[in-house]
Amino acid sequence: MDKINELNDEILYKVEIDWDSCGDYTSKSRISTYTFCPLQYKKKYVDGIRDTSFNYAMTVGSRFHEFADNFFDFAPIYPKDKWEDFIHSDFNDNERISLSWFINQERERLELFDGDMDLWMPIVRECKIVDPLHKLRGIVDRVDKINDLYIIVEYKTSKSIYKPSLQREFGFYKILLQADPRFKGKKFLGCVINPRLKQIEFMNPSRESTVEKMIFNLRESVANGIYIPTCSGAKFAMCGLCTSCEEANLYQEYKNLGNMHGI
Repeated sequence: MDKINELNDEILYKVEIDWDSCGDYTSKSRISTYTFCPLQYKKKYVDGIRDTSFNYAMTVGSRFHEFADNFFDFAPIYPKDKWEDFIHSDFNDNERISLSWFINQERERLELFDGDMDLWMPIVRECKIVDPLHKLRGIVDRVDKINDLYIIVEYKTSKSIYKPSLQREFGFYKILLQADPRFKGKKFLGCVINPRLKQIEFMNPSRESTVEKMIFNLRESVANGIYIPTCSGAKFAMCGLCTSCEEANLYQEYKNLGNMHGI
């Protein structure tokens, strides 16, 4: 067991060293951006353009992630009926409601394990993983273990849960996690925890072949320097990286060109 722990420590140590030197590796965010619109990918990751406007939703999400991570550091040393004391006064009313809900869910989950803190505790949290062989990297919010099943947990604070997108994310994390010897060949299930919606949903990750095809398409665009826009009015409103509707609507020209050539 000690040798296994030493191996795990060595792996994580190497990940910490390699993380900053592999910023161009394919990540979940890069795949999501490319899937949303290849032109948006080009602007963000090739041209280096970023939407610098204030995003309240991102701030709320970051604050919740930080709380959830810290929660598991302190929960084992405090009585579970005192866990609400972790919610400090800096949180607004809506955040306090969400955090109280999250704490209650974790309290109930602990009861399912008959109060066994070791079984209840996530096996990794905010885990940075690098796969240098396939040039992939990502940060996994959390992984739980139930018997032989590994639960990939994603924290979301969005207004809705879009299952197809999340399944692709879990599919990517499944591929990434298996680069770590601890998770090689294991069985995975995805779990979304959304405190804003007070909702927990389990789902199967996308097939590896589906995610691998997305990665291939992204890398092919990068290699060829071709980023065909897939914009729409709704996407343009959400994106904000195109300077005008005319620029965003270039996708229609590509559509017409494709129709002419039977693509």
